[in-house]
Amino acid sequence: MIEIITKGGRIFTYDKNEYECQYDKKAVLIFKNGEIVALYNLDVVATLSVK
Repeated sequence: MIEIITKGGRIFTYDKNEYECQYDKKAVLIFKNGEIVALYNLDVVATLSVK
């Protein structure tokens, strides 16, 4: 599992085996099977890999 933490303190968790994620400082894109399933325009402060 991957956790994405934003400046506002929101945490998004996704399964790296099922989803793919791209992010920069201003946006988070989450893909499944090559298609975008979620887009968040948020300030990303950290990403964590959790078991």
